[in-house]
Amino acid sequence: MRHCVTSQALAAGFLVALGSFACCAEIVYVGAFGSGLALYVVDETSSTTRLITAGPVDTSPAWSPDGARIAFVRWVGDAPDIFVVNADGTGLSRLTDNPGQDCEPTWSPDGSSIAFLSVRDGAPAVYLMNADGTDQRPFVGLPGDIASLDWSPDGASIVFERIVDYRHSLFVLDVLTGEIRGVGDMVASKPCWSPDGEWIAFAGDAHIGIVRPDGTGSRWLTTQSGRNTHPAWSPDGTRIAYQSDDLGRDMICIIGLSTGTFVRVADVGTSPDWSPEP
Repeated sequence: MRHCVTSQALAAGFLVALGSFACCAEIVYVGAFGSGLALYVVDETSSTTRLITAGPVDTSPAWSPDGARIAFVRWVGDAPDIFVVNADGTGLSRLTDNPGQDCEPTWSPDGSSIAFLSVRDGAPAVYLMNADGTDQRPFVGLPGDIASLDWSPDGASIVFERIVDYRHSLFVLDVLTGEIRGVGDMVASKPCWSPDGEWIAFAGDAHIGIVRPDGTGSRWLTTQSGRNTHPAWSPDGTRIAYQSDDLGRDMICIIGLSTGTFVRVADVGTSPDWSPEP
């Protein structure tokens, strides 16, 4: 049975559907804009949206820890580069200008750095740069063939996704010691650390799950049909936004961890990321 409600019903029933929580916030996501893609922000209680960028093809938004800026990927010609824009859509700035591919920007917890995936000299690798795009250098300690990554809230660990033996798996890097260990034995991608550092959300074959950083306590959250992916935690850790094609098109949904109830906040969209707590 489906429990998803329409965006029109969201404003009236959201608090009841998901239970009590500490705060509300905005979610940035990728949506259609003309013949391309752009970034939008949706308010989770009212489902009202606003346009942030105008493409031509903008993807992979990542909100800065202070909520002031959004890093994202813009396709320039045949290659993607990293850009940043203020949360109100002003102050667009290009951070990378590489003939290869730069993608998947991820902010450090203090907002001073951005990690990203890059193909330079023909080899994929994880790079690190200052938040203004300066001092671009390889991220020492991380393997090159990573598909996505996320910092722990305290900055001490990084969870990342790799394909090992044709299987998407999660690993955690201890930043101080350089130790890398596996996280569970499930098929998992798109990891995202909870605000308290106690859980990692991930996308499995078709559903959103959570697991502790030591690999214990894994459980599935979503029950929708189709493919559910790209989880992003709410600032208070009570809800997860994600991308679902349950209705035959990609849309943005939110699920409550304690209730298992989900709502749809954007009828068409991909790659959500939640703004930090106001």
